[in-house]
Amino acid sequence: MKELRTGANDGSGALQRVPWITLGVVAATLIMPSALEYDRAAILRGEVWRLITGHLTHWSPDHLLWDALAFLALGFVCERRQRALYAGVLFASAMSVSLVLLVGCPEVTSYRGLSAVASALWFWAALIIAERRLTPAFMLLALFFVKVMIELTTGTSVFAADIAVLPSVHLIGAAVGFCGAVAEHKMQRLTHAALHAP
Repeated sequence: MKELRTGANDGSGALQRVPWITLGVVAATLIMPSALEYDRAAILRGEVWRLITGHLTHWSPDHLLWDALAFLALGFVCERRQRALYAGVLFASAMSVSLVLLVGCPEVTSYRGLSAVASALWFWAALIIAERRLTPAFMLLALFFVKVMIELTTGTSVFAADIAVLPSVHLIGAAVGFCGAVAEHKMQRLTHAALHAP
């Protein structure tokens, strides 16, 4: 009886490397109605799904374009690295930002955009790249902090100048991305130790 073989020869490896979650999130941003934005009053009335859907809504086509392009590029790097952890980072960054806004920023009555979640991926992708090449990783991190500083100074987005921005949520996203990178590193060490255990 022949053994059933799986792997690269049957194409499953290639399919597993397709960033399905990233593509799904970008597709959702294209169809998500603006009526599902983060709306503080609606959330407090019980519409808790807005804690997530708000990140998939945008203020303008320009805002959507820049967010979707950044998320697509960064998500391609991070999802192919560790899909389950990637899904966790997306959820954790979206919820962290929304809950901080809800609890700590009552003056923010509405919010839209994927940039805070993309900031988590920006940080994680930079740390992935740092494993092989430090210079481009350093440049990616430097660009992130320069972008945040400009937004703190001007109060508007670097890429969509007509959009008011909350740089603090980008820092929250970056913190979640850093935690994701640390978690991935620990998982790799545990896996390596298990494989080489006597």
